[in-house]
Amino acid sequence: MNTTERRVLDAIDIPAMLDFLDQIVAIPSLDGSAAEVTVQERVAAELHAIGMDVDQWPIDYQQLQQHPSFCWEVERGHSLGVVG
Repeated sequence: MNTTERRVLDAIDIPAMLDFLDQIVAIPSLDGSAAEVTVQERVAAELHAIGMDVDQWPIDYQQLQQHPSFCWEVERGHSLGVVG
């Protein structure tokens, strides 16, 4: 392992990562539930908290349904896209 790889690994706060995972897994976010958005918002907040630039946008299902390859197993009324 080189110096850069060691610095990256040393910077990872594994207990904090596991605590965050515990928090988001505890949210009852079954397919199509409103809590799915809660999880997405929580992930976005955590990304902001660790200093990342975050983009969020509402998923436009009405527009997506027009695509010939669109399909879904569970109908959703509202979702967020989150990237950071």
